[in-house]
Amino acid sequence: MLIGILLVIACGLMWSSVGILSSTIARKGYDFLGIRIRVTSVATLIGWVCFPRWTELPSVNLGEHLDLALLLIPAAMIGGLGIFLINQAMRRGHNGACWTLSQSAMIVPFVISLLFWGEALTLGKTLGILLSLGAIISFGKDQQGQPHSDEAFRIGWFPLAALAFFCLGVQQTLMILPSRYESLADPLALRTPLLLTGIYFINQLLYWIQGGHPGKRPLPMMLYWCCIAVCSQGIIFLGIDRLEAHNAAGIAFPIAISACVLGFALYSLLILRENSSLLQKAGMCCGVVGIVVMSFF
Repeated sequence: MLIGILLVIACGLMWSSVGILSSTIARKGYDFLGIRIRVTSVATLIGWVCFPRWTELPSVNLGEHLDLALLLIPAAMIGGLGIFLINQAMRRGHNGACWTLSQSAMIVPFVISLLFWGEALTLGKTLGILLSLGAIISFGKDQQGQPHSDEAFRIGWFPLAALAFFCLGVQQTLMILPSRYESLADPLALRTPLLLTGIYFINQLLYWIQGGHPGKRPLPMMLYWCCIAVCSQGIIFLGIDRLEAHNAAGIAFPIAISACVLGFALYSLLILRENSSLLQKAGMCCGVVGIVVMSFF
């Protein structure tokens, strides 16, 4: 159990780095999709080389992995769309609020685990859900009457962050399913490369729809993001499996997102020194406290 918790915490800290990179790209006008395509191209190649148990290939029916592929590739594409929406939201509004709201998507798999997979609903979990929902409401209220950072944008940051919330919630729920159902077992360890493949597909599709971008694509940033992509997607499944052995897979994403949001909140306040209204600060505190309460109480 402890190893599973430590693994998902480590993954969450890596994801906070993704938030920091997305914030940097948004602020400096870099080519977000161009960077993402190059990162996922390399990460997907590494994933297919390093993660699968190729020595077990002769004894496995590849047809049994079709359901897994049909589950995880679309899940990754939905999640990749969510990351793109976060970047667009950050270009329009408060980076810390955008990141906290979108990462509160861990409510989705958590509630589904309570409703359909028999995990107990404690007072702490109930309080955590209410606090996280309060954060979402406060972010939406705070946007009313505020000017956009760029008047050329017709859509403010809150609708985009809310849609990212939905996309990430769906992705996280689908990612838990292979650990829950034997029919989605993964003897070849294909989950990580399948997920990276789906992310690559959605980035290519978004780039084709949006077209080219004049922004820069710094090589150090791409190499760093590639390492995060490969390592985080690898250890999250290890953590989920460890927790599922104790019938606790539902807390995997709450714990990971706790670490993620806390890491990015500190970056937003201490490094970016973003000006925050009282309502935004209250919303960020509610979101972080709610996630922590749901994870550990």
